[in-house]
Amino acid sequence: MDLKEMIISVSGAKAVRSNVFIAVYETRDTFLESELLLRELNVDSRGQASAISLHLKSGMYAVAIFQDLNNNNILDKNMLGIPTEPYGFTNYEGLQLAPPTWNKTSFYLDSDREIVIDLK
Repeated sequence: MDLKEMIISVSGAKAVRSNVFIAVYETRDTFLESELLLRELNVDSRGQASAISLHLKSGMYAVAIFQDLNNNNILDKNMLGIPTEPYGFTNYEGLQLAPPTWNKTSFYLDSDREIVIDLK
């Protein structure tokens, strides 16, 4: 099987010792429900996080990440369901009024590539 390397880097992390959770989705039906892969990166007190490298078959994918500032292993949200911790997605263009969709965040992986996701 010919696997492609996808390197995921995080920018904009808060300067708090914490973890960044990275979820990779491969279908519209599982998007934001059941991830294909779940990985964790450590963030140091300067807000620096290392990158991860994944090897995946060619296909459609979307990536969602969040920084767990209080280390409770979940994305905290306010009473309206809006995240209160930094988060980001592939192809994400900043704050939106509605949750991101598969169509807006997915991309076709057909060669090695690096993806940088900016936390908002």
